[in-house]
Amino acid sequence: DCEIMMYPEMGYYPGEAGKAGNENSPPKPPIPPRPEQSCFSLDFNKNSVDLFKLKYYLSRRILEGRKLDHGAPIGLEALTSQSPGPEGFERLFQWLGNDQRELDPEELDVEFHTNTKILLDDEKTLMAFKAGRDVTLFTNIRIMMIDVQGLVGRKIEYTSLPYTSVHAYSVESAGVWDRDSELNLYTRNRWHLAKIDMDFRSGKTDIMQIQMLLSGFVIGLQTDSKLEFAKKNYEPHEKKKIGMSSLSAGFR
Repeated sequence: DCEIMMYPEMGYYPGEAGKAGNENSPPKPPIPPRPEQSCFSLDFNKNSVDLFKLKYYLSRRILEGRKLDHGAPIGLEALTSQSPGPEGFERLFQWLGNDQRELDPEELDVEFHTNTKILLDDEKTLMAFKAGRDVTLFTNIRIMMIDVQGLVGRKIEYTSLPYTSVHAYSVESAGVWDRDSELNLYTRNRWHLAKIDMDFRSGKTDIMQIQMLLSGFVIGLQTDSKLEFAKKNYEPHEKKKIGMSSLSAGFR
């Protein structure tokens, strides 16, 4: 079956903390939160429903009414480019660590407007990243996370996060020992979408450019000047490869 998850945020019950007992009353156990109407799950027969048309319909019904009427003016030109694929141990570590690297968004933009039509007609893919088999898109309306599941990749989960749902975000650049940059998104949603973590491979992405894009969409104003993205600069976040010589040097 195909499954659709919707998060309308209605009637969410946050639960109650437990209370310690005393000589006059027994202890009160905590009451866990309940989704109530804050989360809906619908199952469809995969042979009877066109999931892509259904997703496109939901995107129009939900996102059309929530298009950004705020945020700084941002151009619609592509902001990422195809980076060379990892090799050897770097490929293994990137796969194990789920680290993302840049993709050319133009090809994906065409695919998701034609063969796999899930983007809105006036929606534009600005950034695209790939980690293993999974892909993340930053469009002018939302962040879409495409999670390829299973051994043969036949099961795919598409998660859409409108920028209007993002409450806060944080960015952490790579360090000496931790070679990944991190992006944390804090949303209005409940459950597993309340916080979303993304890792980006140092030297393969410009994490500050991602932060600038989010700043424009999340906290920018229509009256702000148009955001101008400078030429990418991977150098501040790219650390030297750690080998046996550098490890032994630290103990001298």
